[in-house]
Amino acid sequence: DMTELEQKAILSITMMAALADGNRTEQERGEIEKLAASFAGSKLNVDEIYHDVLLRKISLPEAAGQLQGADAKEAAYELAVGACNADGATNELEKKFLSALAQSLNLAPEVVGKYHKEAEAVAQLPVPTGAPAGTAPKMSEAEMDDMIRKAAIVNAALELMPETLSTLAIIPLQMRMVYRIGQNFGFELDQSYIKDFAGTLGIGMSSQFLEVVARKILGGVLGGVGRQAASSGMSFAVTYALGQVAKKYYASGRKIDTVQLKEIFSKMVADAGSMKDKYSQEIQSKIAELKGKSFSDISKG
Repeated sequence: DMTELEQKAILSITMMAALADGNRTEQERGEIEKLAASFAGSKLNVDEIYHDVLLRKISLPEAAGQLQGADAKEAAYELAVGACNADGATNELEKKFLSALAQSLNLAPEVVGKYHKEAEAVAQLPVPTGAPAGTAPKMSEAEMDDMIRKAAIVNAALELMPETLSTLAIIPLQMRMVYRIGQNFGFELDQSYIKDFAGTLGIGMSSQFLEVVARKILGGVLGGVGRQAASSGMSFAVTYALGQVAKKYYASGRKIDTVQLKEIFSKMVADAGSMKDKYSQEIQSKIAELKGKSFSDISKG
């Protein structure tokens, strides 16, 4: 098991990675800040960790030096790669950060290479193109609801899996779902458009990744302790609500304004929160089914 000091160091490193690209918008910083505050008073004070990182009270070599076990070092590196890839391919600043981290952790090149390969396979998954918009066979409302429910169940399962990179497959699956809904109503969407749409609703790619990581660490799932986290069902609720809002938005011909979209989204998140328990059996069997699958396979949905 990882010590509390190691858990804290891993979370510090993941936050440094999320902020490493140097071009976080005010909105994104606000989302990360809000997320950190929501964990105030938890066993690991996420808010305090975030502010220490922000104010540079802890350096990268310092945080890396607190990790003793090989498992903890690899988990830290894998999550940092994930945080850098959460909002798309890594830029130069992120690459520099990751190479400094690999050096601080003294990781073998083959370990480093393995994580980059896995993360890139997931993060750069193109949103499917397939048939042009308007030509794919139309889904009925019931079929769309079924697809949204299935995506929410898969993401709830991924949130509960001990493998760190399972977290990275959540976002591509959400994007794929929105893409298919848009396509169903005759809209051809690309990756940056879908990210902007999610951002409008207050779903940040990096903050969502960080939230799942924090929950995994606090729930003792990270590091393969093997007991289920007391999951908030956050990934289930966000995926379900995102799908339902996308369905309403594209059905209206994109005529719903931002304020209304946000209202619908928060209502859907609340609805989904109470639905999650109904699907707990399906979520558990999905975890068993996903074990041992490669994350690029999972992300292809």
